[in-house]
Amino acid sequence: MPCPMKLVNCSEETLHTLLKDLDTIAWDCNEGEGQGLYFEKHFPGDGIAGGRGEEMLRKD
Repeated sequence: MPCPMKLVNCSEETLHTLLKDLDTIAWDCNEGEGQGLYFEKHFPGDGIAGGRGEEMLRKD
């Protein structure tokens, strides 16, 4: 799930905890395999591959 860093108001540790919690909710049958938290520079309109399908960045 892409999100501009300017909208993130928590620590990296909190982001990892959120990732683990969301992964557990969505995939309660696994033990964290496939989790990933990435910091990448992209621009509006760029595609972001991975997950369940390619996401597109929007200006907002």
